[in-house]
Amino acid sequence: MAQKNAGLEGQVPVAERFGELMDSGHAEATLEAKVAAQSRRESSALEVGDVDSFGRNLRWLGLVSSTPLVLRTSCDPLPGEPAELRCAEVNPAEFGSRLAQFDNVATMTLPGRSMNSLLCHWLTPTANVSFANYSGLDNRTGRMTLYPRLTLVNDVFNDPGLVDPVSGEPIAGKIEVAMSSIWTSALLDSGETLLQRNTSTRTCIGGFVTRRVLIEGYGLSERQADRFFANPTTLQLGVDVVSQHVANASVSLSVRWVGD
Repeated sequence: MAQKNAGLEGQVPVAERFGELMDSGHAEATLEAKVAAQSRRESSALEVGDVDSFGRNLRWLGLVSSTPLVLRTSCDPLPGEPAELRCAEVNPAEFGSRLAQFDNVATMTLPGRSMNSLLCHWLTPTANVSFANYSGLDNRTGRMTLYPRLTLVNDVFNDPGLVDPVSGEPIAGKIEVAMSSIWTSALLDSGETLLQRNTSTRTCIGGFVTRRVLIEGYGLSERQADRFFANPTTLQLGVDVVSQHVANASVSLSVRWVGD
């Protein structure tokens, strides 16, 4: 028996070696599975456009409407007007354009985990505008263009290492994204006036903010992107109005928020 066992000294038992081989094979299989999963994710992103929200249910996240916004030749209060009326003065006799900026015309805060990877909108702007040509010249174009914008306030943006991809400045707690612009126009002869009413609905395609955009566009880590969706997010709606040959106008914005 001594001679039989002498030849086995220093050798690893068969069961132990088999276990090592199994562990090695398992590690290789795990690595292959991870590579295959990554490949599927990349392929899915190409095929469906937004792999993070693909197949998820729609979530209704609420509705906001702006305070009254008006453009007119004088912003002196009129009898019966609401105290929260927002006004900018215009001059229909001017040749150039005027810019009116209305900040924070509507706001709401979404609770944490309201959405998984995507915030989207259904934007319905309504504009009533009275064009007037008091320039003394024919064939003048009256126009009004709305540039809605959204500010998102979230604690994750307080990281001093995060910078705005356009300005290069620190994000400092919030980011601002643009919405689809809306415009209306009319060709006017001297002394002519024209009233127009416009309403439409715009829906998002890429989304105001997605997990992918936070990582690739704003430099958030995957962990920070997850924290964004876990945190409460305050939404502040604003609009810039560029006008020319406008005598009077009223504008309202309504937005229904949706997510995944």
